[in-house]
Amino acid sequence: MMKRVLLVLCIAGLVAPPAAEAAFPGGNGKIAFAARDAGSFSIFAMESDGSGKTSLTADDPGLDLVPYWSPGGTRLTYTAGNAFTTFDVGVMAADGSGKARLTDGSTQDIDPSWSPDGSRIVFASDRDATPPAGSSTSSSGR
Repeated sequence: MMKRVLLVLCIAGLVAPPAAEAAFPGGNGKIAFAARDAGSFSIFAMESDGSGKTSLTADDPGLDLVPYWSPGGTRLTYTAGNAFTTFDVGVMAADGSGKARLTDGSTQDIDPSWSPDGSRIVFASDRDATPPAGSSTSSSGR
């Protein structure tokens, strides 16, 4: 019986999700998060001790959600809402500059995440294209 329990625990450890899949902390030590700001949701960054809270997307209309740091902590990818009807994948520098939408359309492109080496971004989408999950190459994702 003890061997079965140990085997189950070992297998569970292999398939369990990572402890933190949020944008905490980036390679720069900062935490990125989405929060309500003036009636919408914006992306913010702050130091790990809670100081230096800075809005990165307050100038964007719509919902900005699910920030995720690049492996080197120099860029963020996020879900960018379009006037509350569709969602695209956005990317920006760690200070909020250089914002760009990597997808643009009438589909729902959400939950972006960086590849371990920072060269690609993968995201979920409801588009009919192959492959079902989108992928985009990033320049200098580190």
